[in-house]
Amino acid sequence: MIYSKLKIPENEEVTLLLGAGASIDANLPGTYDLTENIYNTLTEELYFSDAATIFGFIISGLIQKKTKQGFSPFEKVNIEEVVSAIKIISEREDLESSPFIANWHPFIEYIDKNRNYPGRQISSIIKKSFKDFSGGIKDSLKEITGKLRNNKNIDTFIDHHIDRRLNDAIRSMDYSFDELARILNNSLKNWESSANLFQKLYAVIHASLVEKLWIKESDRGIYLLPILDKKRYLDIFTLNYDNLLESILNEDKKLEYSDGFDEIDGQKILTLNFDQTKRIKFFKLHGSINWVEENQKVIQLTEKPDSDYIPLLIIGLRDKLRADGPFLDLLFEFKNSLLRKNHLVIIGYRFQDLHINKYIEIFLSKPESRIYLICGPNLDISKIPFLNVNIEKIENTKMYIKQFTGDLLHSV
Repeated sequence: MIYSKLKIPENEEVTLLLGAGASIDANLPGTYDLTENIYNTLTEELYFSDAATIFGFIISGLIQKKTKQGFSPFEKVNIEEVVSAIKIISEREDLESSPFIANWHPFIEYIDKNRNYPGRQISSIIKKSFKDFSGGIKDSLKEITGKLRNNKNIDTFIDHHIDRRLNDAIRSMDYSFDELARILNNSLKNWESSANLFQKLYAVIHASLVEKLWIKESDRGIYLLPILDKKRYLDIFTLNYDNLLESILNEDKKLEYSDGFDEIDGQKILTLNFDQTKRIKFFKLHGSINWVEENQKVIQLTEKPDSDYIPLLIIGLRDKLRADGPFLDLLFEFKNSLLRKNHLVIIGYRFQDLHINKYIEIFLSKPESRIYLICGPNLDISKIPFLNVNIEKIENTKMYIKQFTGDLLHSV
């Protein structure tokens, strides 16, 4: 197991923290690749053309901001940055600073002016236009038939054939336009149900995350098996939304673990009652694509639904300390685990979450604390101040997890 390779004593308990880099070797997109993947998805569907335009506008604004800060204009944008911007814009009228902002970006104001065009107006416009059109046809034909009526030989033919069939055709066309208006009206109502285009985009992003991060094949994460030591007590915390690790844990029945969910009335409900007799305890700090909230309960889905749904996630840089939901309790579990244990193994984390970083910094203040990094060769810990000042307590493998565990898989 990796803990022996890291020279962690066999009787020592371990806290394990997984970032996005832990899932990349399973061919799951990282937080930067997700931005491009979701944008491409939006541009492929005509229905999402407006959403794609807004998404592109947000990305261009963030790139401009980074360029002003001295970063390369070719720097990729993290999906969490995009979602933070979308969320702030969609809720801008509720911001404390909103009374002091006279104007937003012209594009945002353009969206404001055009987003709430009611479906019923389109319905009435279509119907009125048709009635005017059909009324004109009726008047013209009546004039013609009026002249024809002077000829008594064809009077019966006109009354029983032309006039009747014309009225039937008009009623049929009236029905068709009513149906068309109904369809357009319902489509616009569905679009407006999220209040505005920015909120609609926020929902679309969550649906895209489900499509891209739901794992069905547990063998995609086989390289993670060496982290699941059956003899050692482990607290595993992940910042990832995917269900990669759950698929591995559920595949091997010998890997008994507790994730804070209990079976209640046929559903897996999050109770945060972690079974202390289980060697492995598993915490998802930022939610999961297979979590949904119903009636103030967090439910874990065992199968991916056929229809779209909004998973319970913390996504966005400004949303990490939500008062609602289980997230504060889960964060405190991370804090308490670090207080109890002296060994922290970090896999694929880039140290971009301020709250997680703060608890790691507190952990390093303990004289006996040790950190083991499996985060690849590009992580420069000298640029992370609280790590740099504790450099003697850190073992940096400069390897990715699949590379690090490759020679261990045969012993699993």
